[in-house]
Amino acid sequence: MNSVSIETQLIALVGSLSLKEIWANKLLEMLKKDEEMEIKFAKSELDKLSFSLTETEKKLDKLLEGYLEEFVDSQNYQQKKKELLGAKALIQDKIALVRKKGTYWVEPMRTFIKEAVATAKIAHENNNCSLLSQRAKKVGSNYLLEDKRISFLPNSPHNLLASSPFDASNLELTPELCTVYSKIRTYFQNNS
Repeated sequence: MNSVSIETQLIALVGSLSLKEIWANKLLEMLKKDEEMEIKFAKSELDKLSFSLTETEKKLDKLLEGYLEEFVDSQNYQQKKKELLGAKALIQDKIALVRKKGTYWVEPMRTFIKEAVATAKIAHENNNCSLLSQRAKKVGSNYLLEDKRISFLPNSPHNLLASSPFDASNLELTPELCTVYSKIRTYFQNNS
């Protein structure tokens, strides 16, 4: 088996786990919209939670004033204080979760899409065996040569591109493109 045949097969394999720039741009547009929605949602949630936190802190202050002015006995004060501190801690945990969750997945997904375009370019460049080999190691593993054919297992999330035949002449959003976007987004939301 000659090196040209191996290179041709690697080009086909690596190219099957890549994105044409036109589709990547569509995916990046969809990602930008999702990012904006996530930011709006997070801001709205943080506003609600901050208001609840302020209200809980006011209740704690009023409870303390009532206790100090002897309107509330010690037992009721301790019980109510414990409830309010529990509610305050729960709200603070929710605030931390919203801040952490937010758009944490957007940047890794954006990087992946851009790398998928770079993979397509590398797969279509001539005389670039070194870069092709590096990219092949990134997108797949367990390469086997059997009966003069190379086979491999695509790595995640590159495997999500493996079964995505896009019609490059169609510039509209297709159900296939939306499905691939949804799978990639879910992957990064669950794994970032």
